[in-house]
Amino acid sequence: MKGENKVSVKTNIIEKWVFAFLLGICLFSQASLAAKYKTECKYSVAGRWNISFCITKDPESTNPDFLYFLHGIFGNTRSWETDGASIREEWAKAGIQAPTVISLSAGPAWLLSYKNVQPLSGLLEVFINSLIPEVENYLGGLKGQRYLMGISMGGFNAIQLFSAKPEWFKKVALISPAIPSISPFSSPTTIWNYVRRTGARIQDVLTALAVGIIHFPSDYLWQQANPLQLVKKMNSNFPEIYVGAASSDCYGFQEGDIQFADIALNVGVHILKHSYSGQHGEIKSADVVQFLQAP
Repeated sequence: MKGENKVSVKTNIIEKWVFAFLLGICLFSQASLAAKYKTECKYSVAGRWNISFCITKDPESTNPDFLYFLHGIFGNTRSWETDGASIREEWAKAGIQAPTVISLSAGPAWLLSYKNVQPLSGLLEVFINSLIPEVENYLGGLKGQRYLMGISMGGFNAIQLFSAKPEWFKKVALISPAIPSISPFSSPTTIWNYVRRTGARIQDVLTALAVGIIHFPSDYLWQQANPLQLVKKMNSNFPEIYVGAASSDCYGFQEGDIQFADIALNVGVHILKHSYSGQHGEIKSADVVQFLQAP
């Protein structure tokens, strides 16, 4: 028995050393890959808004395309460094030359909307008329295609942006997009039934609905921006869309995400719906890269 214990202890030690060695290789590989990219961040001159953007480039890449990235709630322009890590790994593994990634932000919690009575409204016009032209002018103009990617809140914002300017983007990737299947102005009973039906966390649902109310002060204004209403106006001339819907979404967005994808398909939009077992915001990087890269 004592001999067996000694062997067991030695085996455990070896396993730990092997794990530490492999982890070190993985971390070194990720650090090397991150160091390959150069990021420059600036504040926009767009009016009174506290808008910033970061531009991430691989100096060795000759890819002329722009990938606009919109972060999730409580994120910032630096969120691409972590959220996009697995995407960059897939690019490297596939030998794909990376596009220039442009991360846009107006703070930790913001929604793109046309101007209404709320002070926080009007960002959609600012992005279209001021911010994106400013960024592209800084980069010397657009010489390739525009792509768009949004996670959670950024997915909602991406929908607002390409709904207003569908001709701007070739493809759009939506990861756990913030598409509630209920209105922020729903009754407590409707909200509670939504929580029970989707398995969402009540505190996260209330946070999401509160952000909606802050930006859209009435159900009428909300419905004008509601992705489940906007998608009904789309057609085959809109960009191709990828929708990643995680089954264990703490906000319950998987219900609205699937509804959005199904409606888009019915109105003729070229769409790839990917429902998978996972958590909110989880990126299936290989699938996203394949979607973006396909002709």
